[in-house]
Amino acid sequence: MFKVSRFCMLVFFGFFLTNLPVHSQEPVLTPMEQHIASLIAGIEQNNRIVGELTAESLANLPVGIKKTVGGNRYIIGIDSARFTEKGIYLSAYTEVTLKGNRRKI
Repeated sequence: MFKVSRFCMLVFFGFFLTNLPVHSQEPVLTPMEQHIASLIAGIEQNNRIVGELTAESLANLPVGIKKTVGGNRYIIGIDSARFTEKGIYLSAYTEVTLKGNRRKI
């Protein structure tokens, strides 16, 4: 009886361990992270990088401002602008990868 139970346990755990789902090393992106990644990629692919914000560039959104700081490239993507009497309100996004972390925030 002991040998049969031990054998059944080995078969069960062997089956269980070999059929565990394999999780991707890539993080699952939230909808906002997907929007930001798509915005930044679209700005780069469509060559929508500007040196500075002007009325003309804000009239043709989205645009990005590219900067290199400490050897790292950053793009600030702007996908909407609202002009009011008090000023301009922008929706701006960027992606940052921290050291020791593959996930962009």
